[in-house]
Amino acid sequence: MTRRVLGLLAHLRSEERGAVLVLMGAAMFGLIGMTALTVDAARYFELSRQLQNGVDAAAQAATVKLSEGPGAASAAATEYWNLNQPSLGDAMLVDVSFPDGESRVRVEAEATIEFLFAPVMGFLDATVSASAEVALDARTVDVIVVIDRSGSMCLDSHGLTLECPDPPPQWEPFMQVQDAAIAFPDFIMTHTEDRLGLVSYSTDATRDIPLSQGYAGFINQIEFQVQNLVPGGYTNIGGALAEAYAAVTQGSPNTDAEKIIVLLSDGVPNVYPALGNGWEVCVSGCAESYNYGLTEAEHAADNGVDIYTIGLGGTVDHDYMEQLATIGNGTYIFSPTPEELDDAFAQVARLIRVKFVE
Repeated sequence: MTRRVLGLLAHLRSEERGAVLVLMGAAMFGLIGMTALTVDAARYFELSRQLQNGVDAAAQAATVKLSEGPGAASAAATEYWNLNQPSLGDAMLVDVSFPDGESRVRVEAEATIEFLFAPVMGFLDATVSASAEVALDARTVDVIVVIDRSGSMCLDSHGLTLECPDPPPQWEPFMQVQDAAIAFPDFIMTHTEDRLGLVSYSTDATRDIPLSQGYAGFINQIEFQVQNLVPGGYTNIGGALAEAYAAVTQGSPNTDAEKIIVLLSDGVPNVYPALGNGWEVCVSGCAESYNYGLTEAEHAADNGVDIYTIGLGGTVDHDYMEQLATIGNGTYIFSPTPEELDDAFAQVARLIRVKFVE
């Protein structure tokens, strides 16, 4: 009797081990399946994101060029698609069309991604599509370009960050900042009523060009003005915003124009108002200098002025520049090198000039 019981127990244990192995096998297959779905799904959604970013950039760039005809707009769309197309999958630009002929661009693209793990479950690949339709914003704009002329603007050529000696023969990156400011009207000005002005800043801020009517009015002044600016001193971002706000709002006859500040900096705010008069400096930045800039940004935004910011190089405070732009209902664009400044200004112009319909 005892032997029968023991034999029965041994048989049951053997069957139990077999059942456990079956269950473990099923669990492992399920785990592999979940891993496949997780990894490949993540890659699929990342491709979708990249694809949408690519068509958005292409449509924005094309819209800015609409005034030059469909050929120029299509070329701009292709150029920016090539710069922003997905790094995942096999992507292609499907179509660039003009639904309204002169004021709207539609860009379509698609991409195919091959799965890594899902083929064991019978899924080999997937195709993703994306489209963007962008219209030219017909509003007129008053824009103040604000450029940093602090001492760090001769760092590349002199290795100095406060006092800039005579250029050898030029200050870098300040000369490239000047060139980008001179080129900016080509991207932003689409109406004869559009106006641009220039403010520059270091320890203090100066209004170098008041709002000038039309493209020619600004171009005739800026090449002369920026060539007479000498970099040196600290970084008064709050003072720059205050001066730019005054420049874009005071005595402006064009009350219907959108008021915009485009602020460039390569560093951190380190100047704030002294008690009574003048300025206090905290070289590495301090709460007072940071808060001064935020206060001036809030004042501008509360009175209907939008703020876009551009950060240059490795010493800029990205979080702070992002915060200023967010307060001002704008966008922060980062330019890692001086050579990329033209593209940064062009991106700002596209953001200002176009609106997404789809």
